[in-house]
Amino acid sequence: MASIGRPLAYDHVYGDRKALSLPRKGRAPLVSERLTLHSSDAMFMYWKTHRSLHLRAPFPEDLKEIVTVLETEYSIPKE
Repeated sequence: MASIGRPLAYDHVYGDRKALSLPRKGRAPLVSERLTLHSSDAMFMYWKTHRSLHLRAPFPEDLKEIVTVLETEYSIPKE
């Protein structure tokens, strides 16, 4: 994702390991124990039967907090 200008926050494999803990203005650092990648909607089609499986998942609460902090304290634009 970083190669297309959309780096993943807290990417333990391809990201900057030093960025796994973001300092927060006068508060404890923002830390995530997991990859911060989420798909709210996905569809898969079985090649033999052409039947599809459609999956939906709500945005996780822990990621909502991270996004809010990035938008407000680090001026990361909303999309």
